Amino acid sequence: ERTRVGRIGVIGTRATIRSGAYEQAIRQAAPGVEVVSQACPLFVPIVEEGWADTPVARSIAEQYLEPLMRAKVDAVILGCTHYPLLVSTLAPVLGEGVVLIDPAEIAAGQVAEMLAGGSPAASSGPARHTFFLSDVPASFEEVGRRFLGRDLGPVERIEQTDLPWFER
Repeated sequence: ERTRVGRIGVIGTRATIRSGAYEQAIRQAAPGVEVVSQACPLFVPIVEEGWADTPVARSIAEQYLEPLMRAKVDAVILGCTHYPLLVSTLAPVLGEGVVLIDPAEIAAGQVAEMLAGGSPAASSGPARHTFFLSDVPASFEEVGRRFLGRDLGPVERIEQTDLPWFER
């Protein structure tokens, strides 16, 4: 819906790009659209280090985004939760005519519609957040605070093998 020229860029981690999930979904929704995917693995540590608005981040963005600019995409999907924190760096590199799309905003809008429609979750009282992770909690808390603009509360470290859906 957001492309005018039929060329969409997708940026994400190596695993996300390798999965082809965004490319496949886009091609199903709009078979004639050209998709240019680019792994940008250094973006995650840049965000986690708090370097999103630095010359280092811009230099790396210029390198990673060059194939998308060469392909003349006019919409870029931010295929990683960290990437919206780089918008102020990515937008000037890509140029004025390129729309940046955050899938999390779309998902949040769909959840809001669902809750407004009387979903049982809408009447269960104030939200309680529980964070379980397999990484070092201190780093997660710092990054989470940057993402949400508030303290997260308790964070617990667990092993993946403690998760009921984890299969070896």
